[in-house]
Amino acid sequence: MKFLCYYQIIAGAASETRKQWTTQEENFFGMDLLARYHSANGQQGVVIIETDSPENLAS
Repeated sequence: MKFLCYYQIIAGAASETRKQWTTQEENFFGMDLLARYHSANGQQGVVIIETDSPENLAS
């Protein structure tokens, strides 16, 4: 199944979050990241994730 998940970067954590995205240190708990879209200001957006386990999505 594919899921559309909204996110918002925690205030003060923008540089740490961007560093994590560019160094590939993200953990998707056994799910596949299909796409990530950011707003113009880069503080929120959506990700499309594919998984057969809703339990992993809750992680």
